[in-house]
Amino acid sequence: MLKVGFSDQFLYEELEHPLNERDLPREQLLQDEAIGAFKAWQEQQN
Repeated sequence: MLKVGFSDQFLYEELEHPLNERDLPREQLLQDEAIGAFKAWQEQQN
């Protein structure tokens, strides 16, 4: 067990499988917002 109260081993095992063979559902959200935030981070001078 980790401090967060659950084992993350399952998540690491899921990531080893191709997307179409994973058990966890997934949905992409807020792509435009994420891209904007990432671009702003890339443009920082420090």
